[in-house]
Amino acid sequence: MRVFLAVAGAFAASVSLTARADGADDLTQGLSLFSALEYTAALPHFAQAKTDASLPAADRARAAIYIGIIQLSLGDEENAQRNFADAIRLSYDVTAPPESSPRVARMLDAVRAERAKPVPRRIELRHIPPAAQSPAVELLVEADPEQAAEIRTVTLYFRRTGTSEWSRVEASRVGAVAFVATLAESGDMAATEYFFEASGESHAVLGQAGSASAPLRLRPALASGALSTPRSPAAPPKRFYESWWFWGGVGTAVVAGAVGAVWAVSSRGGVQRCGDSGYGCVVVTVQ
Repeated sequence: MRVFLAVAGAFAASVSLTARADGADDLTQGLSLFSALEYTAALPHFAQAKTDASLPAADRARAAIYIGIIQLSLGDEENAQRNFADAIRLSYDVTAPPESSPRVARMLDAVRAERAKPVPRRIELRHIPPAAQSPAVELLVEADPEQAAEIRTVTLYFRRTGTSEWSRVEASRVGAVAFVATLAESGDMAATEYFFEASGESHAVLGQAGSASAPLRLRPALASGALSTPRSPAAPPKRFYESWWFWGGVGTAVVAGAVGAVWAVSSRGGVQRCGDSGYGCVVVTVQ
């Protein structure tokens, strides 16, 4: 078994530490001591990391796996099974190191078989990414009223796109169903990715909005800080009698009618002077 532990140390060094430095210290020290075959000294560090809410559930589950492996090597099979069960509760699909002995793999699979796989995201967290703003933006996440009572904490994990380390901030409860966290980053806020994780008793993950593998991103509409200029309302279309061409046509028709009338009168029996017929007349002068 000690041979397995020595080989597993190489795997421990490759574990991805996806948390802020203060939350990952115990996990880092535990892995270092485990690699140095200091198993008894590594136990309290793994135990602290297992219950540390600053670590994502997957890393807390890995800490529980290493506790179980050490306890199994010391002959404490009962507590090893208990820690394997805790690891599966935190992350159902957690696996033992690839160099694990068949005994470790069989025990982990047996414990997993006793537990029904939970429905992913049992509590639905509703969140719509807002537009990026500088220097900070408030992020709101909500749960159904009958489910929100089960939530003890909601944590916002965030990082710059392309980096591996997640920072975290705990959201504040607002009313019965909402949680708000303030995201403050320097530089282009649109280059920030994040996800929410809701936890219940014993830090069990109850639901997420986004995830470490599929994080959310702020909408880039206001990322530059420039506010969009509202468009002026479109002017209503002109009515036909408000158009210049309508009144131009009316004027042309009046002039043409008057000229036609003069021509018709003058074509009958020659041109008469105004007043010769005993009737009044209208003189139209066309220039």
